[in-house]
Amino acid sequence: MLAYVKSGHHQIALKVYQDLQNSCPELDGHIFVSALRTCFSPVNLGQGRQIHMQAIENGFEFDDYVGSTLVEMYAKCSDLESALAVFNRLPRWRAISCSLLIGGFVDAGEEYIALELFRKMVEKDVELDEVSYISILEACSNIAALGHGRQIHALLIELGLEFDVRVGNAIIDVYVNCQRLLEADTLFHRLPVKDIVTWTTLASGYAYNGFNKEAMQIFDDMEHYGVTPNSITLVLILRACSSVSALEQGRRIHARIVECGTELDDFAGSSLIDMYGKCGSPDDAIIMFERLPKTTAIAWSALIAGTADNEEGSKAFLLFEQMQRENVIPDRALFVCILKACSDPTHLDYGRFIHCHVAESGLGTDIFLANALIDMYVKCESLEDACTLSKTLPEQDLVTWSLLIGGHVQQGFALEALQFFDKMCNEGVEPDGTSFVCALKACSSIAALQQGRRIHGQAIEKGYELDPFVSSTLIDMYAKCGSLEDAQRDFERLPKPNIVDWGALMSGYAQIGNYSLVLQYFKAMQSRGIEPDEISFLSLLAACSRAGLLDAGCAHFKEMRDNHGSVPSLKHYNSLVDIFGHTGCLEEVEDLLETIPFGNNLVGWTSLLTSCRRYFDPSTGRRSFDRFIVMDRTNATGYVLMENIYSQMGMWDDANEIEELRKYANGWKKPGKAFIEIGNQVHNFAVGDKSHKESSAIYAKLEGLNLQLQEEGYVPRVDLVMDSTSEDDKVDALCGHCEKLAIAFGLISTVPGTTLRVSKNLRMCADCHNATRLISKLERREIIVVDAYCTHHFGNGICSCTEHL
Repeated sequence: MLAYVKSGHHQIALKVYQDLQNSCPELDGHIFVSALRTCFSPVNLGQGRQIHMQAIENGFEFDDYVGSTLVEMYAKCSDLESALAVFNRLPRWRAISCSLLIGGFVDAGEEYIALELFRKMVEKDVELDEVSYISILEACSNIAALGHGRQIHALLIELGLEFDVRVGNAIIDVYVNCQRLLEADTLFHRLPVKDIVTWTTLASGYAYNGFNKEAMQIFDDMEHYGVTPNSITLVLILRACSSVSALEQGRRIHARIVECGTELDDFAGSSLIDMYGKCGSPDDAIIMFERLPKTTAIAWSALIAGTADNEEGSKAFLLFEQMQRENVIPDRALFVCILKACSDPTHLDYGRFIHCHVAESGLGTDIFLANALIDMYVKCESLEDACTLSKTLPEQDLVTWSLLIGGHVQQGFALEALQFFDKMCNEGVEPDGTSFVCALKACSSIAALQQGRRIHGQAIEKGYELDPFVSSTLIDMYAKCGSLEDAQRDFERLPKPNIVDWGALMSGYAQIGNYSLVLQYFKAMQSRGIEPDEISFLSLLAACSRAGLLDAGCAHFKEMRDNHGSVPSLKHYNSLVDIFGHTGCLEEVEDLLETIPFGNNLVGWTSLLTSCRRYFDPSTGRRSFDRFIVMDRTNATGYVLMENIYSQMGMWDDANEIEELRKYANGWKKPGKAFIEIGNQVHNFAVGDKSHKESSAIYAKLEGLNLQLQEEGYVPRVDLVMDSTSEDDKVDALCGHCEKLAIAFGLISTVPGTTLRVSKNLRMCADCHNATRLISKLERREIIVVDAYCTHHFGNGICSCTEHL
């Protein structure tokens, strides 16, 4: 009978078993073991149960050999519950039973049960084999159980099994999946023997954790030591090349794949297409695509994704249509790739077209794909479509909520973003670091300090306060809400601030023009061994600009370039433009803008226009304006600044000409909005807003303030108003500016002495700046206004910005 089992003739073996059962009143254990071995497949589970019952009837259930075979039979038939029940009744646990049971539970995704079984086995001093240890290490890897993995590693060292190549590979895999790459690398170098799995496991760890250059170095080391990579290793390194756009290294890997004879496989071929696309070589991607004997959805996905990465949306759409003509059915991954190509406002209609295809394919409620659609709508600035889609989903996950919150923040709808955050929490979805960052940015944009503190409390409660992204965003939020004391406190609580944390704090002090503190922190950061980055130098330059420090600004710009090897970006040049402009060096600014190696520098020419307004220079202003409208004729900012320059010079005909040009170009002004937080509620105001329930009281307060301001020498800047004809209409228009409405509401809604925090989406005009400065003196209030340019701290008739606009 055993001979039939070993030769695979299970049906004959079963027939022999049945004949023996009928002819022999008593069967021995070997017969039952042989019979059970014919049932090591789920289709024979029923027969195996019958033999199990017969073994019980004959008193063999607790036989060591029969019991272990029963465990093996149930495990191989995927009936782990029965296997465990038999196992727990065995008087002695054999290594083969332990191995099968642990492996079975790991394969079934029940890693925690496997770990508990392993613990009991260790307690009973069961002598386990290498397969058992490899299986339990796989369980640790699957669930990133670092603590358990380290304990098992220590046990294996005691047993002298650490350097077994298969066991060593399993330990490295645990450290890789737990993102402990230093420990994985250390063991890798200690192993006396390494096989291709060892090299591939470490390379995958570096690649999947974003250390792509290190993964590529693994490939170089393999070549150095004469290790021949297999196709899996090569594709893995190829993906690392894709992530860092290492085209030449990718070509080397391509050549090795050709040598392996797997170039035209779907897996390798698609990875090569992906690499060429992401490395900016779309022509090579197409050549590779056309060489494939069969183009699957995976290959199409790689080609379309590469085309989208190269910002060739129209080509991606043509490829998608060609794919449809060839009757290739798009899968979830392919839809995600084509949606990426649609993620631009100019491609919104095509994005809606793809949305219809998704719905027709039956994947409309797939949460992964739905989130990709929402992401596309957000990037196309169609929040209405994004919200409508989210409401149709049977369930909204954390990614859905984070996309909606982040999208509303990016498009200036901070109040709505905070409402989404609160709704998400109320529906039982736990926020993560990303959603906390988005919510805190919403608070920053409207100076909602109390809301920010509330969300800070939630972040502490959920354990995210020291998350590197959350911590830097908290510092930034407090700074932008005008509470640098809170920003400073949070910074000092960090055990080891990173470059982003330092940058957030320096940026906060730069916004109020405190150059000495920015420089102090800049030097302190360097003393701790942190090399300054672009943001650090931007903060220094911004502080110099706010404080009007021309020499210091030029010195820092030179230091960045000469001492730190950083190539100045457009933002750095524009900061230098701002510095020269503030000190009245308008000719130098114009020369600089003409010579810097960047085209279409709208921000730089806007800065010069602002400086021309400050220093009453209509000639330079007009040249700047002419450059501005060539770059963007529908942007109202340039028209408004040029009008202001002419009107403050009394050049009314020229001002009217600019106004007519603006209307002809359809250059509409962005509506001004101001926000103020009273208690736990954020109130928003538009220019001339009378919709607020306290509107009558707000305007009454402003009327009273105007009389007091005039007694203090305030003169309304009516030259800034072009839309009204009479002097009184112009004064009324200035009175209705949104920041004034917010400040007046704050004054009537809080007790005397309370600090007011106002946020504005545009830059404060000169009239509001002067009025707020005097209001702070009359009302004996500290008033903080965060606008699109800087943070103004008004108090006792003085503003921190030293700016006279």
